[in-house]
Amino acid sequence: MRCVVILSMWRRLLVPLALGGLLLGACSFDAGTALPRKGVVEGKAVPCAGPMEIPTAHLAVFRGRTLVASGRFPTGSTFRFVLRPGRYAITDNAADPMGTRFSIRASHLTHVVVVDSCD
Repeated sequence: MRCVVILSMWRRLLVPLALGGLLLGACSFDAGTALPRKGVVEGKAVPCAGPMEIPTAHLAVFRGRTLVASGRFPTGSTFRFVLRPGRYAITDNAADPMGTRFSIRASHLTHVVVVDSCD
């Protein structure tokens, strides 16, 4: 009788622990597969046009004709955008989504030279 009581107590303790472990394992597996791996693009920030005394470069990153990222960077500084894998264009003229084309691969760093698209 005593043995049955001990087994019953263990069962009450182990079943919730086992179920919790299964749920935790399933949640961490789903979370890991749902998050896409990203890549990084970086380069030197250049202003749209004019002398190098222009203090800020306004950069825009497009995927097709869709703006996906933008930023203001001090002239001559290094810009950096974290993006999903795919094909993009970066420009210093938000009205011109053609810009300099580049591709992003997951977990890779891509260097880009931004050309003056305002000429």
